[in-house]
Amino acid sequence: MESWIIPLTILPGIGLFIAANTNASVALEQYIQQLLKEDPRPQTLVKLKIQQLNFLSKANVFFYLSALLFLLSTLSKGVHQHWLIQVPSPFLFFFALATVCLTVGILFQIIFASRAVKIKKCQFEDRLNDIS
Repeated sequence: MESWIIPLTILPGIGLFIAANTNASVALEQYIQQLLKEDPRPQTLVKLKIQQLNFLSKANVFFYLSALLFLLSTLSKGVHQHWLIQVPSPFLFFFALATVCLTVGILFQIIFASRAVKIKKCQFEDRLNDIS
């Protein structure tokens, strides 16, 4: 396999991240809408859920950026190899920047997931206290 094709093989994985994030965002938006209809409105929980939605949105931005940069790295390397252009190829720059963007997106996912568990735990504990 030629080295300029390698970044393209990463794109399906990024697509899965984007699809999963989008589904989680839609579900979270619907949940926030439900919370806003409750009386009394759980202010703290709504704020925490909006923060979670913010993390998912930021993660998606970085996933889209990484996909774009992986495409640019592939394009720059392919053009450089096939047309033997004598200028340095920005392949490594785009590839490194894409990897950083992908990593930041995954870090936002990790923060989202860890906070989601804490929020759920608090919700369950509040419900348990209401029952007692």
